[in-house]
Amino acid sequence: MDTDKVGVYIYIMKGAYDDNLHWHIRYKFTFILLNHINSNNNYELTSHVTKEYLEKYPNSLKRPTELRNMGFGTSLLISNIEILEANIVKKQHNSSN
Repeated sequence: MDTDKVGVYIYIMKGAYDDNLHWHIRYKFTFILLNHINSNNNYELTSHVTKEYLEKYPNSLKRPTELRNMGFGTSLLISNIEILEANIVKKQHNSSN
């Protein structure tokens, strides 16, 4: 398992209002990691659902027949080093007793 970065994935899940939606889903998804110390240092990734994506991963965005579809996203939104340098999360040190 790769632990030096943070990834973000979306799973389309089965729901009560699926009959009201248009399938395949063709929306824009935006992931934002908020930096509460310095709002000028947020990390944002926007993903548009394109025709090429639908052809490559047709099962991710179709109407779910099970609890959820295959996930999609990115394995690298931000590295752990960038998170620490931006003070988004502070590294915890274990104390020895």
